[in-house]
Amino acid sequence: MGITGLKGIVNTVCRKRTLKELKGIRVAIDGYAWLHRASASCSEELCENIPTNGLSSFCVKGALTLLNNEITPIFVFDGARLPSKITTENDRQQKRNENLKTARDTTISITERKKAYGQAVEILPWMASAVIQSLNEIGVESIVAPFEADPQLGYLCKIGYVDAIICEDSDLIVHGCKRILFKFNKFDEILVY
Repeated sequence: MGITGLKGIVNTVCRKRTLKELKGIRVAIDGYAWLHRASASCSEELCENIPTNGLSSFCVKGALTLLNNEITPIFVFDGARLPSKITTENDRQQKRNENLKTARDTTISITERKKAYGQAVEILPWMASAVIQSLNEIGVESIVAPFEADPQLGYLCKIGYVDAIICEDSDLIVHGCKRILFKFNKFDEILVY
């Protein structure tokens, strides 16, 4: 989500760095953010319960890129839903249901269908669990936060368990993260706050 306008301000003080320059650090990754990015390549399969390894493949490839650059990744996944966000979650579910109905409409274009499936995806706990298992198989640590990942990511920074966070949300600054890595795309450059 982020805090409106904060990302633009933060971008003015970010520096481009290569992954090699970050060698030797430990980074925590917002697992659900990566799952949502990964779902773009397999949204129809996820919505229609068609087996896919798209989520695991995306996260494992990203983790291996970091490991190959001697950066230790630690994935942090959301845990239980916050009771205070029930109304928000219900609204999101209603929108996902509407988008799924649109995606199944045989009269729309392939482009419209793909967009609707993308907006209909709900990342479920069993999906995160499958990714955690795949990450464990390559020796990558995963943590499930008590509730949302952001406070857990901030805590890991504060206690020095990790040196930085990989995410796209500038609001992690509010959670006490002093070093945030933005725009990770499995290539060589990354933005460092």
